[in-house]
Amino acid sequence: MAETNGITEIDGRRAALTIAKAVAVALVVGLFSAFYCWGFWDPAGAMKHVPVGIVNLDEGAVANGEDVNLGADITRHAVEGDAANFVELDADALDEGVENSGCLLVFEIPERFSRDVMSGTDGVPKVADLEVYKNVRYNYIFSQFSSSVEKEFENEIDAAIVNAYVGGAYAGLERARNGFEDASDGAERLASGGDGLGIGLSSLEEGAGSAAEGAGSVASGVHDLAEGASVLDVGAQSLADGTEYLADSTQAMPGKTDRLASGASSAAQAGLEDFASGSRTLADSSDVLVSGIQQANDGVQSVAQGAGSMNQGASTLSGGAGALAAALPQIRDGAASAEDGAERLASGASELVSATAAGADGLSGSLAVDSSDMGAYVADPTNARVEKYGALDYYGQGFAPLFMTTSLWLGALMIFFVIEPLCPKQRGAGRLRTVLGRIPSYLAACALEAATVTAAAFLIGVPSMYSTSPFLLFGYALSVSVCFMLIMQFLNMTLGVAGKALAVLVLILQLACSGGTLPVELGRGFLASMKPFMPFTYAIDGFRETITYANPSVILGDLGILAAAGMIFLMLSLATWDFAEKRRVVETAQFVAWNA
Repeated sequence: MAETNGITEIDGRRAALTIAKAVAVALVVGLFSAFYCWGFWDPAGAMKHVPVGIVNLDEGAVANGEDVNLGADITRHAVEGDAANFVELDADALDEGVENSGCLLVFEIPERFSRDVMSGTDGVPKVADLEVYKNVRYNYIFSQFSSSVEKEFENEIDAAIVNAYVGGAYAGLERARNGFEDASDGAERLASGGDGLGIGLSSLEEGAGSAAEGAGSVASGVHDLAEGASVLDVGAQSLADGTEYLADSTQAMPGKTDRLASGASSAAQAGLEDFASGSRTLADSSDVLVSGIQQANDGVQSVAQGAGSMNQGASTLSGGAGALAAALPQIRDGAASAEDGAERLASGASELVSATAAGADGLSGSLAVDSSDMGAYVADPTNARVEKYGALDYYGQGFAPLFMTTSLWLGALMIFFVIEPLCPKQRGAGRLRTVLGRIPSYLAACALEAATVTAAAFLIGVPSMYSTSPFLLFGYALSVSVCFMLIMQFLNMTLGVAGKALAVLVLILQLACSGGTLPVELGRGFLASMKPFMPFTYAIDGFRETITYANPSVILGDLGILAAAGMIFLMLSLATWDFAEKRRVVETAQFVAWNA
């Protein structure tokens, strides 16, 4: 009965252990997917946190009379913005290459950048160069993700260039506007001068009309005056003739009277005859006198009529002269107004010409390039020249270091499914012999795995871009394999099956934290903090260097860290030998009991 209970107890523990192992496996599988997805939840968004360097060498330029440094403006705007984690680097940051700059992506703005960009303000624009340096060797996938950052920075540049040209064009339009405002003022003066000239000419016309009327009146008065003077002259002549005739007749009358008186005194009869004759003569003289008086009267009337005509002509002449005198100030004012209007007209015309020319110059300076040429330039104003450090042809080449490292880790783990981590306990066998006894077998397995990985890499063309030595690649793969083997020996020797499970957990952690696929800079901060402690970090980096440039300092640096890690775990294996032996005894007893 006791034996049955013991068997039942062993079976129960065995079942419980089996269930625990199954649960552990399920947890490991779930952890792998959840941890990796959690670690790189938003790599594209995380690009904003990756340092991107900017080296501004722009010497600036002069445009529209002002100093312009587009490189400084672009750098400042990029650093202050949130499109990416842009940082300004010193001018000598790239002297030792982008791989030693502290950034995976660096933009360099050359010395002539502003001069080339602003050349379009007064001539044909030149496409500005932009140097882009990528550290592809660090992480191939990052180099692909960085295209979004490149686009953001190019957008910054395009915005700065468009802003510069729009600002320059607007400045030209402002100058044109000022010129056309002056032209408008000139046109107003021109219009005002034209109005003044019109008013002056109208006044001049009215004055000239009044003057013409006055002159006509003067001419009419002079004509009437001349006619009156002529009539007056004729009347005066008639008056003079009549008066002279009257005087002659009057002078003859005393003689006739004397004779009449003398005839009356000497003889009445003879006198009567003479009286009759004198009376007849007197009558005739009286008729002559009457005729002379009548002629004189007619002359007087003619004189009066001529005097009236002269008076009327003089009045007309006086009125015409007055009208002419009144029109003369109006003519003078009209002439002055016309002269002032003409001056303003000339001044406005001159200002209109000069202002229009200034406006045209402003537009001409801002629109110095054909619209189609400027459109093509603004569409692609920069020439980005990309220089890649560790460039590769294919994604497979970029992933190869990770896959080769993972293969060697799994190969090291599988060694201990085939070979026990400890030599069988022999009488008198000590710590060193038990721990190190199977190292030669492990090394042989490691060499076989390294050779297989190297051959596969060359077979599919991983090192095709570079003259990679197969012996160098094999030597590095062997070193990585030995390091991983020593780690696996410690885990398997000390923890047994749990050590194997732990090795799988460490593998999951390293896949996320070593930057083999996506760089840790694109993941959670926890990943970056764990990266320096992961063997994968140095194994992958060394493979990348071996496949590309084979820089001895980098390879030896990675090998040194891996060798140190291997030696540490070997020391731990030696240090935990007693614990490992006890664990082996317990597991052996359990195995015998379960299979009895």
